Amino acid sequence: MNRSSNSRFGFTFLELLIVIAIIGFLVAILVPAVNEVREAARRTQCLNNIRQQALAILNYESAHQRFPSATGFASATKELPSTTDDYSGFLSFLMFTGRYPQTYDREFVHEGQRFPAYPDVDTADYPMWSEQSLGLICPSVADTDSKFGITSYAFSIGDVAKNVHDPATIRGAFAVGKSLTTDEITDGSSMTIALAEIGGDGFRSAGRHFAINQPGRFLSNPSLTSELVDRSNRYLADVKLSEKVRGGNWVEGTGGPGLVNTILPPGSPSLLVGGQAKVDGFFSASENHSGSTVVAMCDGSTHCIDINIDVGDQNHPANSAVELIGLESHYGVWGALGSSNGDENPETDF
Repeated sequence: MNRSSNSRFGFTFLELLIVIAIIGFLVAILVPAVNEVREAARRTQCLNNIRQQALAILNYESAHQRFPSATGFASATKELPSTTDDYSGFLSFLMFTGRYPQTYDREFVHEGQRFPAYPDVDTADYPMWSEQSLGLICPSVADTDSKFGITSYAFSIGDVAKNVHDPATIRGAFAVGKSLTTDEITDGSSMTIALAEIGGDGFRSAGRHFAINQPGRFLSNPSLTSELVDRSNRYLADVKLSEKVRGGNWVEGTGGPGLVNTILPPGSPSLLVGGQAKVDGFFSASENHSGSTVVAMCDGSTHCIDINIDVGDQNHPANSAVELIGLESHYGVWGALGSSNGDENPETDF
């Protein structure tokens, strides 16, 4: 068969536009689906990470007949230096699991540098403090530029924001310098949050940073904390932030870096009132998973909690860690899940 010399085998301009439009349409459909699959995988890994930490806590409880404290730990053999008051409870049970060599309790020499026993949490070049455990990082948090090993998980102290660092009683599953037995969790271990997700990425983001030297009016009305951030959930330019960040040092368990209370909804700002460290304030769980945060309960189960969970009366003054045993939470289902002894028994499919 003879072909005309004018025969063409390419696309016309119109046909090319149609092909480009089809490809663009397919990309528009597939990219969100791929991102959704990736986020589901990250969320699953995060749930597994926090579950492993919860199981380590349960192993510790099985051996010692009580949970570790949120910060600090007791020694039956000798008096410990005050620096250990800031140690996170993670140190207690990670030591118990043998994850790290037990060198922090004696003088240690590394690469010619001598470190004292029980080094301060801010000793950035101490090998144990700077080592990173991947099981402590949510895969949705990309920032690993800290001088310390970071953590994406923190101990829950329940629905209290006052007397946090000097509690007379234990309201949540954990407290600073104090610890519970399983029998003392009267709300039930499956209905009490042990660990919640913290930290995040982004310049001045509410998840990553915490404000310092804030006025007491926030404790009188938690809802006012929304004034600290803009619509993109970043702290306003005039809000003073700590040089430390949420979860920025896995061994530091004080409020700003390493605790969670269940008053403000997940994804809210975190702040210290009247100081820069070891003072009252709000320590919020993070929103790292498309509208949800990851928690582990005291029985080892894990859940994704929607940031729109019922948080009750956000105008009610913040509770103190000296006055709440046996009282229902003012802060809805979120507050009830944080308390270990409120007798609320929240009925929810959280």
